[in-house]
Amino acid sequence: MPLMHRVADCVRDMGDEVWEKVDTFNLDLPVGDFDSPTISPNQRSGGKLLTQNLSMIPDSIRPILLSGSLTPEEVDRLAAGFRAELKEPKVKQFFQFVYAWAVKK
Repeated sequence: MPLMHRVADCVRDMGDEVWEKVDTFNLDLPVGDFDSPTISPNQRSGGKLLTQNLSMIPDSIRPILLSGSLTPEEVDRLAAGFRAELKEPKVKQFFQFVYAWAVKK
């Protein structure tokens, strides 16, 4: 089991004298805009926001890529491909957010 799914267990292992309640919540957001009968309207809205944020990554890492061995043309080509894949994904993917929280006694 991935570590992110074991956080609540690690907190529970500290003992009942420390925490009143430990709980978790998983949120799966679609990456890209696609239809699926399993996606709620809230997930679709969250997925659109996630996709908007992801589309800004190429601009954010452009200086790093240019400081390496990539040319501006290569960086532009990679950015365009990344954004195209976000707009019309070839594979439907979800990004899973795992939330864990506890109420201290």
